Amino acid sequence: MFYSRSEGKKAFFNDNKVKQFSEVVGQMPVVVLSLDDMEIMYGYSNERRKWLDILISLIDPLYLSALKKYKRTLIQKNKQLANDFPDKEEISAWNIQLAAYGAEIIKKRVDIANEINRELAEVYQNISGDHKQVEIKYLCKTETNLYDAEKIREALLIGYEKDFFNEKIRKLTLTGPHKDDVLFYKDNYPIKKFGSVGENKTFLIALKILEQRLIKRKTGKTPLLLLDDIFGELDNERVHNFLGLVENDGQTFITTTNFQRMNTIIEMDFHHFNVTEKGIAYAPTLH
Repeated sequence: MFYSRSEGKKAFFNDNKVKQFSEVVGQMPVVVLSLDDMEIMYGYSNERRKWLDILISLIDPLYLSALKKYKRTLIQKNKQLANDFPDKEEISAWNIQLAAYGAEIIKKRVDIANEINRELAEVYQNISGDHKQVEIKYLCKTETNLYDAEKIREALLIGYEKDFFNEKIRKLTLTGPHKDDVLFYKDNYPIKKFGSVGENKTFLIALKILEQRLIKRKTGKTPLLLLDDIFGELDNERVHNFLGLVENDGQTFITTTNFQRMNTIIEMDFHHFNVTEKGIAYAPTLH
């Protein structure tokens, strides 16, 4: 990938120019865990939706297609709502499309959340060493049977009709998957509010492990795991347990400003590189 002022942004895959970035989504999957990802735990709902959307898009190209169509349709509907006198018939036409794409998105989000929950508690406990029960919950503002795409579609249509007056005032679409959230719980309490920083980070690490496993299971491709200086607030036992879980799951790259600590924890064979302002240099391990 490269960028120039004259030609803009261009991307190539195996020496072939990529017309749309969606063409290469999932071709070489990577799971990244950095301090910025703590926004998934502590940030606004859009951060959690983005996390879930990226994960599902990596394993399901049809989801990415539905997501793009939903966003384009949403923009068109909101443009109509921005008018002083929005055309109700045109809005209804956009609502039909939004409901179809939105139902597909919500159903697949709920399905993947349930799949994560099947293993989440076990992975969390293997890292933390305790027996806390953890889970994720998909918070859908459309009340219906979330396991039935047709019922979701019907409920979305009803919601759009009910919200028309408020949407006309707000000039925004108030119902749909772009308003939903993903909530994280420990022992039935929101971990964001009642958990420590270490517990929230452990929860996030468990999610990332399951990201890697789901991508491998669904696509047959083992993602690279990139860990960017994320072991603060975690004791050595949790770091050791985590690394043990990913030891045999493909390549893992770890950045740290405290190599001495990591060297005492890591038991597997590894290559060590020093990154300085002068560049990157291979360094012998002290293992």
